[in-house]
Amino acid sequence: MYTIRTLFLGTSVAALTVRGLPAQQRQPEQTALVGVTVIDPASPRPPLRDQTVIIAGARITMVGPRGTTRIPAGARLIMASGKFVIPELWDAHVHFMNTGVTALPLLVAMGVTSVREMGGYIDSTRAWQSRMRDGKLVGPRILTPGPVLESPRYIQGVRDRSVRDPRLALRILPYRIAVADSSSARQAIDSLVKLRVDFVKVRTTASPEAWFGILRAAHRAGLKVAAHQATVDSLTAAADSGQDDL
Repeated sequence: MYTIRTLFLGTSVAALTVRGLPAQQRQPEQTALVGVTVIDPASPRPPLRDQTVIIAGARITMVGPRGTTRIPAGARLIMASGKFVIPELWDAHVHFMNTGVTALPLLVAMGVTSVREMGGYIDSTRAWQSRMRDGKLVGPRILTPGPVLESPRYIQGVRDRSVRDPRLALRILPYRIAVADSSSARQAIDSLVKLRVDFVKVRTTASPEAWFGILRAAHRAGLKVAAHQATVDSLTAAADSGQDDL
C-alpha cells in the first residue's frame, strides 16, 4: 500500500488531488483510475500499461492489470486510457518575486506539487500558504528560506546601482540580509528562526569568518544551509565544512 499526497493524471498532466476524509467516516471515498499507464521512476521496469489504480481516501490501495483488478462497488470511475500516473514532482529552485502568485496554479498544472523557493518575499509566501490551506488558492507545497543572506559588499553594490534605477533597491533589498562577520551571522539566523523558515539560503559571503558563523548558527538552530559556492577553497571544502546543499 502506498501513501500519497497528490496523483497526477493526464497527457498534459491534469491534477487529481486526493484528500483524506473525516476520521468519523468509516469508509473513505474510493476512486478507480481505469486503463491508465503507471510510471514508477524508482523501478527498473518499463511503464505498466492498461492498469487500474484504486484510491481510498488518501491512500493507493491497489495497482494491477485492468482485466484482473476488482473495482470496489460504488467507486468513482475515471476512464484513463491514454493518460499516465506519475509521482508528484518537485522544482528545487524557484523565485516567486519574478512571477508572483500566477505561477502557483501553473506549477500544479504541470505536475509540480512541491517547490523550494530559494529566497523571496516571505510575507507574500506565508499569505499564499494560508490561502492554500483554506482551499482558496491552488498551488504547491512551498519550502522557503525567506530572506537571502548576502555579503555587505553585494548589498552596497545594489544601493550604488539604485542611484540610476531606484526600483532596483525596492525589488531586491527587502528579501536580503547582509552578513559581515560571525556576530551578524548569529543575528541573521536568529531573525530567520523567528520567521519560521525551512532552511537558510546563502548567495554571497563576506569572508570565511562570516561563512562559518552562518553554518554554526544555522546548524545550532536545526536549519540546513543551501548556498552558492562559499568563501572557501573548493566545493569539497564547503561540503566538509557543513554546507548541506549546493
